[in-house]
Amino acid sequence: MKQIAIDIVLLPDEKAQEICKKVNQQIWWEEKKIDFIQTGKTPHISLIMGIMNEVDAEKIADVLSHISKNFSAIKLKGKIRKYIIQNTGEAWASFELEKSKQVSNLFIQISEKIKPYLDYNNISTNMFYMATEVEKQSCIWLEGFKNRTSEEYHSHITLWIGDTSNLPEQEISFTAETLAIYQLGNYCTCENKLFEIAL
Repeated sequence: MKQIAIDIVLLPDEKAQEICKKVNQQIWWEEKKIDFIQTGKTPHISLIMGIMNEVDAEKIADVLSHISKNFSAIKLKGKIRKYIIQNTGEAWASFELEKSKQVSNLFIQISEKIKPYLDYNNISTNMFYMATEVEKQSCIWLEGFKNRTSEEYHSHITLWIGDTSNLPEQEISFTAETLAIYQLGNYCTCENKLFEIAL
């Protein structure tokens, strides 16, 4: 039975997506730059990652469709944060978002309803999209969602890795209006859309 690595995400509105892509272009990573525009990777807010059996895709989509009826589009705001990943020493940047009761409730409902369909054992890079390009760090980050609680969860939009020294302070306000499932790519990027539904 084929298993794939997935991320259930909120998608920012189109204007916010363009802002994220513009900031992404200001972050230079000479050898492995993750370019939103040239590669088609999607700025997103991760809710829960895991490994699913492909045969369960329709069931998971049905659960999300049911959950989406309890929510409307969510207004969010945040600001740029620069940080260093401890185990790799890499510089990253993201839009760290203010706490939202709606997002927290969405995380809780999805965790409760979807976790029975997800697995975190024997994660391997061949479960990711474009598996030959995926690094082991992606598996480590995915595994981190196994026991994540609502207290530990914080919403953000990753802007990616590189030289962030010249990245200016910036705030963002937007509406998250779409719930989606993506197959994960390298560095847990959203690569291959499997399902989406409007809030």
